[in-house]
Amino acid sequence: AIFGKKWNQPTLKTFTLLLVILSLCFSTVSYLQRFPALGPSSDDIAALAWIKDNIPAEKKIVALPEQGYYVRYFSGHEPFYEPHQKEKNMLENTLLNSTYIATTFPILEKYNVGAVYVTPAWKEQYPADQGGLLFLLKNERFKLQYSSEGHEVWKFE
Repeated sequence: AIFGKKWNQPTLKTFTLLLVILSLCFSTVSYLQRFPALGPSSDDIAALAWIKDNIPAEKKIVALPEQGYYVRYFSGHEPFYEPHQKEKNMLENTLLNSTYIATTFPILEKYNVGAVYVTPAWKEQYPADQGGLLFLLKNERFKLQYSSEGHEVWKFE
């Protein structure tokens, strides 16, 4: 409709057309650069498939809240926490930040947790040297069962 009408200044019409085309091109390129980050990576899917095959179905999986939906879909296990579960927010914060096994292990046992799914994003947000669950993975009750490209599955026994 914009370009179907008669323009008094043809250079302004050309400039507007060029601006619209370039805007669409830049928007598309920007979207395509972020596209791989929108869903689970192939490493996520491989780790969650491993969980599906090797962790008993009745066990829950601890992962970052934003990974909860992927855990449920690709592994078939119930995640310990999903973003929409506000009632478990305090427990999730305790697990992610606790440095005491006396605090953490009873929670894991009460909720029938079978494994901890660690991603590179988790390692970046909660470094092991600052405490938290990644620090507690050094305990003998956790066994590294799967590791690939920064994705790890630690079995809790």
